[in-house]
Amino acid sequence: MTAIDKEKLRELIRAFYDLTHIRVAVYNTSFEEILAYPEEYTPFCAMLRENEAACAGCVDSAARMCQTCTATHETIIEKCHMGLTELVAPLYNGVSVIGYIMLGQIASEPDRDAFAHALLKKGEEYGLDREQVLEHMGSIHYYPIDQVLSSARVVNALASYIVVTALVYPTETLLAQAVLEHIARHLGEDVSIAALCREFSISKSTLYRIMEPYAPEGIASYIRRLRLNRACELLVHTDRSLSQIAEAVGYADTGYFLRSFKKELGMSASVYRKQEKCSET
Repeated sequence: MTAIDKEKLRELIRAFYDLTHIRVAVYNTSFEEILAYPEEYTPFCAMLRENEAACAGCVDSAARMCQTCTATHETIIEKCHMGLTELVAPLYNGVSVIGYIMLGQIASEPDRDAFAHALLKKGEEYGLDREQVLEHMGSIHYYPIDQVLSSARVVNALASYIVVTALVYPTETLLAQAVLEHIARHLGEDVSIAALCREFSISKSTLYRIMEPYAPEGIASYIRRLRLNRACELLVHTDRSLSQIAEAVGYADTGYFLRSFKKELGMSASVYRKQEKCSET
């Protein structure tokens, strides 16, 4: 799922519209429009949306372009089912596509008469009223292809900015942060995969997916690393016994803790404590 900072994102896409007069829409990963400026479709596209078959074509066109973006991670420029020019840029966070920016409801055909003829013909296929099609053609803005390409370059930068500033973010990010905080606070307790799934009422597959960007080595390895890092802090900055430290960082078996420590750090916990305390004096 995709979440947005609605107020700030709306300000940003409105600024883009003020400069280009091209409608901007943000889509989620289900290919649904979640924010746009202007909110209204152009009269021509609004007419299409009132026709069931034509509306289905609009939805399918948007989904197809978003799917292409997901596969390529690149901005694409294509024609919708009516022949209008559409531009879609993926919101890619380096791990996955979390949404899309779409510019559209414009025309870039150099031969306007031929384009108008094609619109009328397509409209007939959908059973649209010819007079309505002619009437609403005037709402379609024409842009030379070089201007569309320039817009694509700007939208690429815009997409990167939106991701970096988290104006659009996956709701799973919030869940992942909650899991990370829970692990850090409860290192001395049961933070196994099963326990985490129970705590957050999620499946193992969901836990693995949301944690992959933060624990690419695996959740168990991530927790072990945190526990040993914490153990190192306690060895140096406290006088607790090895068994007390083992318990504090979640090891019920002191012997297993000591073996794990030596395997990971290449020295025993006692030697590490002595070495690090000496280096501090």
